[in-house]
Amino acid sequence: MSSLITIKDLSFKYPDSDLVLEGINLDIKKGDSVGIIGPNGAGKSTLLLHLNATLIGKTGEITIDGISINRHNLKTIRQKVGMVFQNPDDQLFMATVFDDIAFGLLNVGIEELQIKERITSILAHFGLSGFEGKSPHHLSLGEKKKIALAGILVMNPEILVLDEPTISLDPRARREFIELIHNIPGTKIIAGHDLDMIQKLTQRTVIMNKGKIIAHGPTQEIIQNQQLLFANRLI
Repeated sequence: MSSLITIKDLSFKYPDSDLVLEGINLDIKKGDSVGIIGPNGAGKSTLLLHLNATLIGKTGEITIDGISINRHNLKTIRQKVGMVFQNPDDQLFMATVFDDIAFGLLNVGIEELQIKERITSILAHFGLSGFEGKSPHHLSLGEKKKIALAGILVMNPEILVLDEPTISLDPRARREFIELIHNIPGTKIIAGHDLDMIQKLTQRTVIMNKGKIIAHGPTQEIIQNQQLLFANRLI
């Protein structure tokens, strides 16, 4: 099976920094669930931001479903790749839950009746029926994370990218969110420090450190390699 995502020799630096990503090469096939782990500053979030073209590297290439990411096809790429940010407040900006989830659908010209049907369905699936008129900013962190995820899933992306999805959640909200993610079909790329979450949600895991891929392989093998985890400040 050909790769759905291909990253070749990707390097990137911010204007005021050294290289944040250096020579990244990675292939992800359709239906893969891939974890990306590493210490703070490893480049995990920066790599994720390249997958939906929030950032575009000066060196190297990323192709999504055969389409090379560039500044001329941002709309196409972002319809294929849905990204859920670490902090839901970076994603939720409308006055009501309904408006937040509807925002992307309106931008691609979905009819009003279909928008209402999609939002009603996904909120029911997430156990949030009746939340349409609530302000996202008055919700709990767990509820905000669900709404942010709903706003992405309602667009039916081919690829779901999640940055530290369980960070700061209490134990019950964490369990619920992991279960939600587990039940989402399709290709998923999940970055985080929560090794238990990575173990539950991914088939393959990549370790990053100092902007480079240090190791990759089946998740169980990576998680059980205590020496490798210790060397990369993961335990």
